[in-house]
Amino acid sequence: MKSKKSFFNKTLILNNLSGFWWCSALCTLLIFLIVPFRILNIDLRYYSKTYSMMSDYYATVAIYFAYAVAVAALIFRYLQTSKAVTLMHSMPFTRLGLYINHWISGFIIIMIPLVINLSILFLIQGFTKFNSILLISSIWKWFLLSTMISVTLYSIAVMVGTFTGSSIAQIVFTYILNVLPVGLYALAYMLLQGLVYGLKINDWYGTSLLKLMPITQNLEESLWYLKDYKSIIIINIVLLILSIVIGYFVYKARKLERAGDVISNGVLRPIFKYGVTVCVMAVGVTYIKYIINGLPNILIYVLFALLGYAIAQMLLIKSLKIQKYYKGFLGFLAVLFVAALVVKFDLTGFERRVPNVEDVDAVVIGYYSNIKDVNFDTLKSKSGGAVLADKDNIKSVVDIHKYLIKNRPQDELYWNYSIAYKLKNGKIIERDYPISEEKYEEYFRDIYKSKEYKLQRSGLFLYDEADLGNVQIRNKNEDVVKLTYDQGKEFLKLAKSRVLESDYELKENVVGPYLYELEFEFEIDIKKDESLKPYTYMDSTMATKSYCPVTFYVKREDTELVNAIRNFIEPITLDNIQYLRLSKETQVSNHVIEHESIREIRDKDEMKDIISKIEYDNTKDLEEYYGVYAMSYRGYESYLGEILTL
Repeated sequence: MKSKKSFFNKTLILNNLSGFWWCSALCTLLIFLIVPFRILNIDLRYYSKTYSMMSDYYATVAIYFAYAVAVAALIFRYLQTSKAVTLMHSMPFTRLGLYINHWISGFIIIMIPLVINLSILFLIQGFTKFNSILLISSIWKWFLLSTMISVTLYSIAVMVGTFTGSSIAQIVFTYILNVLPVGLYALAYMLLQGLVYGLKINDWYGTSLLKLMPITQNLEESLWYLKDYKSIIIINIVLLILSIVIGYFVYKARKLERAGDVISNGVLRPIFKYGVTVCVMAVGVTYIKYIINGLPNILIYVLFALLGYAIAQMLLIKSLKIQKYYKGFLGFLAVLFVAALVVKFDLTGFERRVPNVEDVDAVVIGYYSNIKDVNFDTLKSKSGGAVLADKDNIKSVVDIHKYLIKNRPQDELYWNYSIAYKLKNGKIIERDYPISEEKYEEYFRDIYKSKEYKLQRSGLFLYDEADLGNVQIRNKNEDVVKLTYDQGKEFLKLAKSRVLESDYELKENVVGPYLYELEFEFEIDIKKDESLKPYTYMDSTMATKSYCPVTFYVKREDTELVNAIRNFIEPITLDNIQYLRLSKETQVSNHVIEHESIREIRDKDEMKDIISKIEYDNTKDLEEYYGVYAMSYRGYESYLGEILTL
């Protein structure tokens, strides 16, 4: 007989392997079909590039998201039934010995499919024609990443199994635990949105939390293409060690009679009960909030909290008779009432907090999601918003901030106009207000007409003239005239001058009754300036080059630009017009015009008469008028203006 102090028992491990060999066989076959078999079916006649195993990796971990958890539930199934747990603990093993040997058994079952398919991949790489596209480094990367995620997930599932007395609960709670960091963040956002005026829930907090658990790590970004795995590896090692250690100590203190209970550990029962209460309340309140498009009253909070509390209590005692547990719910209501008072009367001072102008280094305003994308040294933002350091602009923002706090405007269509201060002590203060920029443009006017703001927000100033690529002019009918480099450079200079000299524009590129649209295409080197990435799209033929189209609209009243355009294209005269086209223009909204072609005019006298009737700037308040378009013999159409009546 083995000593009770023996940690490793070959018989126990082999018994587990013989009982669950079919799990490894099934998973091995599945992995073979989605990885080696797929590679063996590549047609090399049409495939000359290096094969990427990224999709194979994600398919593998997708299988292991189910397989690793299922193995943990099967191996430790004996903990969840009274007869099995009594029988197992009557054998000559310590709890440490049982825990270690069962954990190792599951680990071996987890690894068998990966190891077998790893060997097959090396055989394919070494002895088949597919070695020309299959890299050894890709094979190892697939194996190591899959192993890291799978073993960590398995260990977490084992730990969860020691807390619960139900295999179904073990599986469910494992998945819940994997999304818990992001889930808690989302619940906080759902509950507090609209209650705390100015609260900004940062998207980057949520995305950063994704890397904390093995399942969500694959959602945070393309894990396959990640350059630095150091933080991910450290997180998984910590999770692995913690889950093994915590799982053992919970197992050691576990009462055998708890088999069958949803929560087997008494310490966790209140956490489970009130956790379910808060979650049900948050989801229910959020659902009602979006149905009524506003904030529900306190009764809705209480009703959904009661529903969550009742569900949790029934699961814990496995009975519908929960009336005598009402005191716990009253305690929860007391805490909820105190929290409501703190929020209602802003007892923390959060809503009223505005920094002094002299304490602010720079400020960000506008629609953005991630303060981490703001570079305060270069005053650039990758995700929207303008970064301002001019003291006058900072003062204007502070004044706007004070106005919003005092008047608390609520525009239910907008929930994300942000203000963020970087203080001189390095701290960041962020606020998010439910306002429409257009409704409060009078308060932003001084900021938007400042040179600092225009230099940041206009795409014309993002790049140097040396980076100027193709330049083209579009008329309202999308006909294109391409300019030479010198013409484009001249026009770029004029356009920049127009933006800086203009008195005020709420939005730099509002679609409206403009004559031409310019598209500047810049060829840039991403390696030279990482901050340009969000403004570019990759050219598939150039690994380090990108192109950035910048759109610029020219108003009819911009006479200098209009004249410059007319120098670049064929002037419109009766001699070079094939015909005029009349279009019925209907103003649907401020920035939307519907066009309906009426007829074409080819008679010279009639064309001359129509041209003489053309007016400009008299259609602002009209719902309907007629647009005049000229088709040249060179095949492009130009917009000439409007006539009020035919």
